[in-house]
Amino acid sequence: MDPFQDCLKKGRLREIQPDPQLVDTELRAAQAELDRARTRYASGAWADVILQSYFGVYRAAQAALRARGYRDTNLFALTSALQRLYLDEKQLPDDTVRWLRDAKEIKDLVYEGGRGSQYEAQSMLAWALSFTRAVFELLARPDFPLQAINPSLPTVRERRPRRGGPGSPRR
Repeated sequence: MDPFQDCLKKGRLREIQPDPQLVDTELRAAQAELDRARTRYASGAWADVILQSYFGVYRAAQAALRARGYRDTNLFALTSALQRLYLDEKQLPDDTVRWLRDAKEIKDLVYEGGRGSQYEAQSMLAWALSFTRAVFELLARPDFPLQAINPSLPTVRERRPRRGGPGSPRR
């Protein structure tokens, strides 16, 4: 059985009545998560960037599903539905499922106490901004201009060493 049908059969994916207000709520939440990720990126808080980027992408993906009348219960159902509803139709980037799975693994490592690197944070945020912008464009919501998702990465502010910490001058 194909994954989409299997998820429907097992209740991991449910058909719902498409609700434009709920789609807008998810898009606003995605935008807010990515705004926080951009702010944390500028301050060099890599773990926070990873978490916020993942949650922003997940909310954008849920908005895309809800716009087509489905609700997921887990990442497998979400990716199966995205594959069937959008990727098979070439409406979202081909690497969406791989990125979502990789992003979840990195997010889970951070949740378990990992620090997350600048490279991971930069890659995740750049992809999250690109994917979310694609969802905004695809759903063409009048309340959400594409400018709401700025695809450029913010400049990282130079961190000052903490007093008495590594790299601080000795007296």
